[in-house]
Amino acid sequence: MVGWILNNCVLDRKTILLLIFSLSISIGWGQFPPYNQSTSQALYYFDSVLINDIEVTSSDWVGAFKGDICVGAMLWDTSQCESGICHVRVMGDDGSELTEGYMNPGDFPSFKIYDSSQGAYQDPFYDAIPSENLTWVDGGSYNIGLLQANVPIYGCTDASACNYNPSATVNNDNCATDCTANGCDAISQVDDCADADCCPEAWVGDGFADCEDQQWGCDLTCYARDSDGNVYVSENGNDGGDCEGVDCAGTPNGTAFINECGACVLAGDTSCVQDCAATWGGSAEYDNCGTCDSDTTNNCVQDCAGIWGGSAEYDDCDVSVCSGGMTGLVANSSCTDCAAVINGEADLDGCGNCVGGSTGITACSDDCFGTPGGDAEYDNCGTCDSNTANDCVQDCAGIWGGTTVDDACGVCGGDNSTCKDCAGVSNGEAIYDNCGEECISADPSADCSAYCDADSSNDCVQDCAGTW
Repeated sequence: MVGWILNNCVLDRKTILLLIFSLSISIGWGQFPPYNQSTSQALYYFDSVLINDIEVTSSDWVGAFKGDICVGAMLWDTSQCESGICHVRVMGDDGSELTEGYMNPGDFPSFKIYDSSQGAYQDPFYDAIPSENLTWVDGGSYNIGLLQANVPIYGCTDASACNYNPSATVNNDNCATDCTANGCDAISQVDDCADADCCPEAWVGDGFADCEDQQWGCDLTCYARDSDGNVYVSENGNDGGDCEGVDCAGTPNGTAFINECGACVLAGDTSCVQDCAATWGGSAEYDNCGTCDSDTTNNCVQDCAGIWGGSAEYDDCDVSVCSGGMTGLVANSSCTDCAAVINGEADLDGCGNCVGGSTGITACSDDCFGTPGGDAEYDNCGTCDSNTANDCVQDCAGIWGGTTVDDACGVCGGDNSTCKDCAGVSNGEAIYDNCGEECISADPSADCSAYCDADSSNDCVQDCAGTW
């Protein structure tokens, strides 16, 4: 369409610039670079997204990056988000060629805000800092309170100057003590570069050429706008690039500008970025624990359990164990004996007493049942129990548990024969009288029982011849 108009119509410069600017918006000017979808994703929700303490609009975008690679973007129209809270779907490296270089577990994504309200003379991409710096994990979902971009506002910061700008955060070295020259309004007007006319400040860098003083016009070639759109006096002002002249790179009609790092760069150059401390061109970086500074000597390290900034350490056991911190293990617990000696040799015996090692205590013994500290014992017959009343004894032959006993005559294992009286009664009192003795002597097999009794009154006597 533009080609048709240019080939068939005579257009002045202002109309062409307006058409080009309109076309650039229609094709998505200012949006983030394209990125590929991944099967590995994490969601980063932000309750509030601000540019200099001002909420972004529904036409602004938030993008996520790994280094210079865009890994996600979202139009921040909260009216289209659930409960008015939007998120950025941050893509990870799922192993395919399309997602090579995307997020991996443990990476920290960085964020940028695209400010749709900025004109062509100012870089619309702002580095944004989250209130919490959370590592990317596949399938993760994070709710972060704030994402904010702090963009410098150039102007006079001297409160005593007549053109003091209370909103300015960076002094543009253009403070004035006399703002009454030509009767111009110091807030909305600038002096014509050639005469005493007052010209709208908005004309500087608006795309319309104000290259010389003329009727109904102004010479604004002594002015320029910085990368943030603030007007300042410059020898190579060139009305913001509208008129012939040179930019900071010495290029006629060039669009180079001085960026926030003080370097002259081409339009669209985003090499000057804020570090994690919001310092333009700074060297501060987040370490693996999320601490932001430029001192690499104090970066956190992994503990023995692999936790960044963790407090787990190897203990003093002969076979060291990683303990403490998030391990859930108590240091030296695996090698401390019952006497509280690390790598000691004391141990609990079967009776529950701490013995051996440094204690000097001997372990309790098992009884005959195998019970530690028990009182059961074997008796002399090999029977194990703790009842001494049933212990076996020796018989008359000296045999433990034997059954041999003394007979009635007191003879061990005897048959009671050694103590029978003449009547055959063991330990009886019957005896042969003198007649019985002569009877036995005469014939040991004779029946002499008539002479055997315990009554001495009937014992036989001798006759006169001396015969019993």
